[in-house]
Amino acid sequence: MLARPQVGLDKNQTVRQTIAGEHDCDKGDWQFAQLAESSGLLKSERLPTHTCKAISLSWLPSAHIVQVTGWQHTDVFVSYTIVRATETTPLRLIKALGGLVINKDRENDEANKATFNELLRVSGYKPTDDQMLELGELYLFMVGHPPDETPKKLGDAMVVDDVTGNVSKTTGWTTVTVHQRLSAPLSDPHAEWILRFQGEKARLRLVSVAPEIHS
Repeated sequence: MLARPQVGLDKNQTVRQTIAGEHDCDKGDWQFAQLAESSGLLKSERLPTHTCKAISLSWLPSAHIVQVTGWQHTDVFVSYTIVRATETTPLRLIKALGGLVINKDRENDEANKATFNELLRVSGYKPTDDQMLELGELYLFMVGHPPDETPKKLGDAMVVDDVTGNVSKTTGWTTVTVHQRLSAPLSDPHAEWILRFQGEKARLRLVSVAPEIHS
């Protein structure tokens, strides 16, 4: 089992789950997100403006990953994740809905997996077991399952479970189980995802994402 490192021993410390490399959008991130709107990727829809998060990848500095969220309609929450592996690769768009309308099949959608695998292919990334768990968390973020944004006391988080998932390996395959404790409106507060990766010719590829399991 792989535990997320904890900082300090003060159980009253306020913490929140994050993705490795996550930060609030700066001006450049917003401008990148707006490329999806100006290029017609959003079709007739407008970018939501409730939150904007960006991910910087240490293993692929050229990549842009920006996720904007907001309300599409009454009781329908939407997130758009705009991705580009390098300056010369196309923009990719992943859309997620929550609330009264949920597109659950997006986790195992071939186009969404292809967007993620493009990052792995371009980078030639060879992650350790700890980093495999981070990859699982990154993919779930991209398809609209970010970690819980609700700040918690460290002591409370440890009582519930300070383990974010685990990694197991068989010949040629790596299985990553990610525990997602999410707040409404995007998902169930207790869910578990199983992602299967295959190593082929010195590169890694996400092959499948099993349906959500509620704990």
